[in-house]
Amino acid sequence: MMLVTGSADVPFRAGLDAPLTVALPSAPIVIVMPSVGLAAVAPARLTVPPSYSAPDYYAAQVFSSHFGGGISSRLFQEVRERRGLCYSVYSSYWALADTGLFGIHAATGASMLEELIKVVAAEFRRAATKKPSDVEVARAKAQIKAGMLMGLESSSARAEYMARQMLLFNRLIDTKEVVDRIEAVTPEAVRTLAAKLLTNSKPSVTIVGAGRKGPAYARMAETALGGELRSKRL
Repeated sequence: MMLVTGSADVPFRAGLDAPLTVALPSAPIVIVMPSVGLAAVAPARLTVPPSYSAPDYYAAQVFSSHFGGGISSRLFQEVRERRGLCYSVYSSYWALADTGLFGIHAATGASMLEELIKVVAAEFRRAATKKPSDVEVARAKAQIKAGMLMGLESSSARAEYMARQMLLFNRLIDTKEVVDRIEAVTPEAVRTLAAKLLTNSKPSVTIVGAGRKGPAYARMAETALGGELRSKRL
C-alpha cells in the first residue's frame, strides 16, 4: 500500500467559482508494519507542479512519462532492470485548477530501501541537470499521444473527454491542437521542469513497512529529494 500526501496548505478551486483551501501534512509519514517484509516509499510534491492551465502543463506530462511512465522510463530501467531493487516503480503527475502534484512510488524489500532512495534521488538529479535525448522525449510523447487517442475509441469516452474540456477550459480542444502542444515540448523544457520540481519545494514523503528504520529512511528521502516526523504502528 502507499499513500501520497501533499506538502503544504494548498488553495484550489472545487468548482469554477468556489475557492477552497485543503490542509495537507508537510511532515513525513511513516507507517510501521513489523510483520511485513516489503517497504514502499512515496515522495510527492504539491504546489510546484503546474496546473492544467499553466504554460508548462504539457512539459510536465512529457517529463512524468519519460521519468517513470512505463517500462522504457528511466526509473524502471535503472531501478528495476539494471539494479533489481524493486518490482514496482513509477511516477505520476496530476494537474488541478490552481496547482499540480508530482509523485514517485517504489516498492522494495526493506533491506534495499536505503539504496533505492539513493538511486531514485540520483536519477532525479540527473533529469534536472541533463536534458533527455531526442529519442527519449519522442518515446514519451508517443506514449502520451497513443494513450489519449486510443482512449477515445468509444462514444462515451469522447463525451467524457469533451465534457472535461468544457469544465476546465470552457471550450472544446481539437485532438490535433493537443498533439501539436505535446509535440512542441523540447528536451530542454523537460529538463527545466525537472529542475523546477527538484529545487522549488520540499517533498512530502510516505514510508510504509520499513520497520523501526522507517523514520530514518523518511528523513533520508526528504533530504535526498529536496521536520517533525509522524509515525504510526500497525
